[in-house]
Amino acid sequence: MLRTLRIGSRLFLSFFLLAGGWVFGQAKLSRPIAAAARPGLEIAWELQSAADGNLSRLLAATPYLSSRESRSIYEVVTVNGRKIFTPEMLDRFGAPLQDAGARRQADIEQRVLNVMGIESRIATRDIPRMTLLLRTDTGKMQSVDADTGRLEWSLQLGSPHEPVTGLAVDDDRVVAISGLTISVVNRSDHNVAFQRPLRGLHDAGVALFQDQVYLGLLQGGLETFSLETPHAVSRRIFSPGRVVIGPLRIGDRIGWSTSTGALNVADGATGIVQFRAEARGELPSPPALDPKGNLLVTSTDGYVYSLDGSTGSLLWQYLTGSAVEQSPLVLGNWLYVVNDRGRLLKLSVSNGEVAWETRGIRQIAGATLSEIVGVDLAGRLVVLDQRSGRLVSAIPLNGFDVLFTNSLTDRIYLQNANGLVRCLRPFGQPWLNLLNPIPLPKDSTAPASEQSKPQEPVSPTAPATADEAALPDATSDEGAADSMPSDEEDPFATTDDEDPFAEPAETPGNVPEAAPPADAAEPAETPREEPAPAPPAPPAGAAEPAGAPVDMPQENGAPAGANEGEAP
Repeated sequence: MLRTLRIGSRLFLSFFLLAGGWVFGQAKLSRPIAAAARPGLEIAWELQSAADGNLSRLLAATPYLSSRESRSIYEVVTVNGRKIFTPEMLDRFGAPLQDAGARRQADIEQRVLNVMGIESRIATRDIPRMTLLLRTDTGKMQSVDADTGRLEWSLQLGSPHEPVTGLAVDDDRVVAISGLTISVVNRSDHNVAFQRPLRGLHDAGVALFQDQVYLGLLQGGLETFSLETPHAVSRRIFSPGRVVIGPLRIGDRIGWSTSTGALNVADGATGIVQFRAEARGELPSPPALDPKGNLLVTSTDGYVYSLDGSTGSLLWQYLTGSAVEQSPLVLGNWLYVVNDRGRLLKLSVSNGEVAWETRGIRQIAGATLSEIVGVDLAGRLVVLDQRSGRLVSAIPLNGFDVLFTNSLTDRIYLQNANGLVRCLRPFGQPWLNLLNPIPLPKDSTAPASEQSKPQEPVSPTAPATADEAALPDATSDEGAADSMPSDEEDPFATTDDEDPFAEPAETPGNVPEAAPPADAAEPAETPREEPAPAPPAPPAGAAEPAGAPVDMPQENGAPAGANEGEAP
């Protein structure tokens, strides 16, 4: 009898443990899925830079989004989800798959699913390649893949006692200022092409447009020379006041601000000043471009200005109530700006009307497809909903600071005092997404015959909403087939034989139109777009010919259609 009870109790205990373990195991498996579904950020990669925090410091990072290079991601999509293959994935021997290997693995996965009777398709996403150029105070420069965190190359410029104070980059070259020397590095073999000593007292700013290099002068104005004749005598571009910000490349132009509160804009190819706009305060941050090519400028006088990109005339202005020392973040037809008192505002780029505002934000770090990411006054990384400004989540930084405000993609980049660089991405988003369509520049170094052909933007559609960017629901069978993304809905999806950067074929009745220039691109439609009001009356001095100063804030108040926010 006792033996029977013992056997029965053991069987009951074994069944209980097995059942409990299965239940608890299922709960553990569901946690990552639930975590990936909630709004927020996760770590994409980490990289130790050349700076260690003791002997050297990381000064800054310069992002560059290539207009010619891209990387392919292959997705095997079924009604129950998707499996992703990237060139950075490793094979059985630990070597990267590369592009051909990733495509081959996707084909093998699709054939296996077909044998199992599961319908599937392969979607190809061509992601523009983004590069981070890190520079330290010991003359070290590093090139990092911004999507994967892979270190591409590292280079020592000049003496370790001379920091890299200025840097400009395009698809072929990197121009860097180290100490009293300017160096040009070829990105193809990361070797120094040539070096020349600086002539005169220069500011930290440097800009690159085609073969022209622009340097900011401490005594005011710019110095420019051609890379075709690097040792020839350089030219001077005069402007009143000391250079504060810049020179910077703004589309096909070069812009810089001075200590007199003036924004100077010159033609990038010729260096001829097109216009000069003046504010009451200094312009401490680089301007931003809206989808129509107009300039959005912030000033220490508390105003946000919208200037016509061709003439510099004032379109509208908005008073935030305190000094604004950070560049605005433009997402489609909306801009986000934060002032020194922690007031974050969402404004319309067409007329400056306020959609919403919130308090307690110290800095904008970037954005995802549906949220705004910033740093609050308590030092936390906060995620806000773009539509309402509602707080979605808050993440402790734990000793990290924002490396730079990323206005190009949906990645957030942080650094700590020891030189560790950390990249954050939205949950469940393995590939990089553009925040705004980026048209190809008109000054590409491609042959002239290729430049004359119509070219399309890298991302021709508006950013997807949170619902469109979500993965197919694997827990629901009803409507699962409808949740499969089609090639027409996916802005990056292409067929197996389709070149994503090829020009459209000319067929009778369907002749491709020439792509609009970068400074005249039409904005993508957003659900909150409002009709633009009639252009305001030009302020005093705006009717002067190009090159004359334009006084942005008027003494008698803002022009018609301008808005002034209530000071907090």
